Amino acid sequence: KFRIILIIFSLIGLALALFLAYEYAQPQPIGCPLHAGNSANPCETVRQSEYSKLLGVELPYWGTIFFVIMIVSLIVYLIKKKWLLSKFIESRIDLYFLGLSIFGIAFETYYFFLQLFVIKAVCTWCVMVWAVVLSVFVINLVSLRGSLRGVFK
Repeated sequence: KFRIILIIFSLIGLALALFLAYEYAQPQPIGCPLHAGNSANPCETVRQSEYSKLLGVELPYWGTIFFVIMIVSLIVYLIKKKWLLSKFIESRIDLYFLGLSIFGIAFETYYFFLQLFVIKAVCTWCVMVWAVVLSVFVINLVSLRGSLRGVFK
């Protein structure tokens, strides 16, 4: 049940990351949903900042990789679940998904604070990705809590 919800949220995140990757490849400014038009476009300000790349690769591509890893891992888990032998093994898989989501939320939160305090512009699209990753993290926490309960009974 939790895994299907994670796949749905990960697909939403993948769609956002792919959209941003497409927008980054375009020469015109990114359309920002909450931009009033009478001031600097915050999404474009973030895009043009020195923080829009990691290791020379634009951040939407990293987001795409993150969500693809999450989706592929979840699908493999769901297909191979019948081969799991115990709750103990399943809880370790839950730790893997939690680890992925901790990595994602740590990076997204760091990037959000960079936008607030260093770039001084907040991209609405980036906040949407942050909300999706936060949801994935919370779902993983709830799922892990349920799995561990079965291990320690």
